[in-house]
Amino acid sequence: MLKLEEYISKRKKEDRLDEFDFKKHSENMASVIKYVTDYFNNYLNLEDYDYEQTKIQQTVEKFKKDIQKRYPETYDYIILYYLDNKKRLDKYIAKAYEEIKDSELFYKEEDYDRVAEYVIEKKLNVPINETLCHKLSVMAREYKKHENECPSISEMKELDNALVDWVKCVSRKYNVNLLNYASEIAYHYYETYVVTEYDRDTDTFYHINKYDYRYQENPFDINTIYARNEHREFIKDNKGELEMLIMYCWLNDEIRDLDYWPEYVQLCIDSNRVKLSKRKRVFIPVQISNINYPPEIVTSGKYIETVNGLIEKDPGKDYILRIAYRKNNDEIWKDKMLLESIIKNIQSSFKRYGTPSLVEFQSPYKTVGYNKEKFFDSYQIFEKGLRRFTNTKIAIINGNMKGSKGKEFLFSNIDDIIKLHNTCKQLNLRLKLSVDFTDSNRKNILKEKIEETINALSSMRSFIVGIHLNSIDSWSNYRGIYDEDSKHAYMSVHEYPTVSTFMQGLATIVQDSKVRYLIPEKVKNEDVLEGLIDILYRAGFSFKKGGNVNEK
Repeated sequence: MLKLEEYISKRKKEDRLDEFDFKKHSENMASVIKYVTDYFNNYLNLEDYDYEQTKIQQTVEKFKKDIQKRYPETYDYIILYYLDNKKRLDKYIAKAYEEIKDSELFYKEEDYDRVAEYVIEKKLNVPINETLCHKLSVMAREYKKHENECPSISEMKELDNALVDWVKCVSRKYNVNLLNYASEIAYHYYETYVVTEYDRDTDTFYHINKYDYRYQENPFDINTIYARNEHREFIKDNKGELEMLIMYCWLNDEIRDLDYWPEYVQLCIDSNRVKLSKRKRVFIPVQISNINYPPEIVTSGKYIETVNGLIEKDPGKDYILRIAYRKNNDEIWKDKMLLESIIKNIQSSFKRYGTPSLVEFQSPYKTVGYNKEKFFDSYQIFEKGLRRFTNTKIAIINGNMKGSKGKEFLFSNIDDIIKLHNTCKQLNLRLKLSVDFTDSNRKNILKEKIEETINALSSMRSFIVGIHLNSIDSWSNYRGIYDEDSKHAYMSVHEYPTVSTFMQGLATIVQDSKVRYLIPEKVKNEDVLEGLIDILYRAGFSFKKGGNVNEK
């Protein structure tokens, strides 16, 4: 039901009455008087009025409880404004937040004033009124407080701790959810650049991405986003971190490109685009034989072998010493006199040439009457003999396949490694693990249960000091593009290189800032090594310039 002035305005429009047409002064006056008479005599009906008022009151009762929760300071004003104007200010506030760019980042009074002005100018189309503007500004603040959610830690499991701390700090201090903001931008790009097609025959939805996001200087137009929000203190000087959040949401939630994330993080660190992220998956490259790394890689010391503990030539600094078995003879772990002899020789070599950064040895073989308990008895004698050399790490290399003549290693499969890890913890031993992933004949035992291997080794990262690799060609190179229900496939029009299942697993195993040795054992030549290094780069690995794992 219209008010008198609204009724007169309606009738004027219908009759096209122009009160400023002075030639029709008397005629216009008569028309207006008739409008007033018609309003009170014909239009204004008590029954209709009571019915409409009842409907309005019922509507108010329906939304009153909800707005009391959302707008504890202004719900009375929202109701009064609705009774007078039949317009829900709370709805306009919500719509304004949807339509104003970067509203997820609002936290200042000037931000809320901006929302108020937007509602007045774009939604209500009325002159700015001080009281109305103030009330709308308070509503904008209340809306933000109620709608904003704290970022979920579980949704940031792949992010660096420093980046997660930044997101949590901003949420706590400013009531701003940066992860949600990044997610909204990523979703906008999904809606803009990803086409979804349905294949009825296979009951599969194909999500085809057309946005080229890899190796870009300005992905997601981050320069413009940063320029708009640089004045916000939690955004200033954090352009790279904001870009990283958006990329994280894009890769994980929208297009499922898990391959690119580790490489992207390393690229951001290398180019100094971020300061709140540390290097992960860091290798110290070890020199083996005369096979050289690519020119940009600075190697650590040499990898040398001894069968009796004696070193014949000066190995130089930061070398790694491997105790080898002549003709698969591991008697040093089964003959106490032989073990004591090799300990004495090692001590002599260390005194002459200096200590290595790592001493490692292959797992002994299984034999009748010789078990894991007896190995640990022998090993403790060995560790005691090296107790003075505290800067030298000691590691056992798992047996990666069956030995000659059907011999089996004492520690080879993932169950053996788990027992090894637990025993070392129980006995408080210095012994660590060098994981042997070399696979020359496609018989590496660890690949038999690759998912179990990845999960188990990921749970004991601090136990792992080195990785032996040669080539990954024989490992599974196919990674499914399907979602868990196999009904959604994610594709790209751009020919991006993929990372193998194994390499993704390796990246997961060493996903921390701990430095480990890369030992390219059994690599055939420099071309193969260069190819391996290139794949490691793409999987997000980086390389430290020499040194040892004790350095930080």
